Amino acid sequence: MRNIIFFLLIAFSVRAQQQTSVNASTGTGKRAAQNYLYTVAYDSDPLNRFILIYFDGPVYSTSDDAGVKSSDLQIIFAQNGGTATNATIASVKNISNSDLVGGENIIRVNLTLSGSASGIETVTIKPATDFAIKDGYSYSIISLNNVLITLSPTYDTRYQDVLSYVLSNAGYVAPVREYRTIENQWVVDINATGEWATLDRAFRFSKYGNINYALLNWKTPGTGNLTIGLSMPWVYGNGFTVGSGYFLTGWVPSSATNCVLNDCGIFHASETDLQNNAMSEYGVRNVANTSQISINSRLTDNTSTIGLNSNAGASAAVMTTSSGTILHDRVSSLTSGHDLYLNGALVDGTNFASIALPDQEMVIEAFKGNTGTITSISSRKVSLWMGGASMGTNVAALNTAETNFVASNAAVTFLQNLKTESVLTITTNDGTTITTD
Repeated sequence: MRNIIFFLLIAFSVRAQQQTSVNASTGTGKRAAQNYLYTVAYDSDPLNRFILIYFDGPVYSTSDDAGVKSSDLQIIFAQNGGTATNATIASVKNISNSDLVGGENIIRVNLTLSGSASGIETVTIKPATDFAIKDGYSYSIISLNNVLITLSPTYDTRYQDVLSYVLSNAGYVAPVREYRTIENQWVVDINATGEWATLDRAFRFSKYGNINYALLNWKTPGTGNLTIGLSMPWVYGNGFTVGSGYFLTGWVPSSATNCVLNDCGIFHASETDLQNNAMSEYGVRNVANTSQISINSRLTDNTSTIGLNSNAGASAAVMTTSSGTILHDRVSSLTSGHDLYLNGALVDGTNFASIALPDQEMVIEAFKGNTGTITSISSRKVSLWMGGASMGTNVAALNTAETNFVASNAAVTFLQNLKTESVLTITTNDGTTITTD
């Protein structure tokens, strides 16, 4: 499995007619380099650490018949008004970042950037001379099919952590640049509210990338990633199909770091408006059966059933929709410290006093009873779930961050064949050309 994102790349191998010319001094035959076009594909690293170049056969350094060397390549950097000021070749390795020995058909060109890229800078990589690189038949390679790379923008360190985990672990695929930019901005916006540091878990349920990427815990990637119970099909561009399964979070409130008995919050977003008495967007009870964290946001009478470290009961809140953002928040042990917010506005501030933190694993898209039985599987589509300390003071900003995220994604029309890696560019319905890396 490759440890790098591969997006929408085509490699066409074209061999021009192989000609032989005569060496005037020796009379021996020599293949003419200019008659050999060796075309390649490439992948670039979203963190600008390297570029992978794919040849249609084994390649060697002409200098010693061994692996391609840094001196065999040249890099041309164009700032284009960006913030990075230069890019150089740090080393040339194989796809596993080990030394080349010759005969590889994929080489990894490690980069050193001066400054942080803004995403408009470009680099071009090509042979240093006409005869610097050769193939297994000693034909010199003089064209790399215009290996022109647009650098990725420099991401927020928190989103870099997500991408670094994806790039370092087999089975993960991150989104193309346009969606990465939107996801990065969401992380920036959530952090700006001050709540990122107070989270225990952050599940973004990404629709772009692959299913493993969609299951990541963005707060601490690799720790507390989601697992699926029963069936939760994932489709590129649409995300998970809910109604027949649930997510196990690995998060037990009684042993959480930031969510504590009288200072806890769950912020989630739902794409689906459904009245139903038997649907829990999330929920878990303690083994003693005295307390729970759960929500059924819209019952058939337009109220909700909620509990946050308390026993649940019908809320007095009028919930005319179950779509949008919902914050379930606790700031004290008192009934008045238990709040429910819809789309950034308080809808109910008098609920239930706290009793205990649940001591079982939280479940999303269903409810886990005190005996561990899963019930109330939901058909409301949760597209974001974050759990941690109380978030009520910043609920309006959290709602704005999510609203902007949804609007930004809607502005980019994806094509289903985006995931097929079969084209180099796609065009949106407004005529915008999306370049990929």
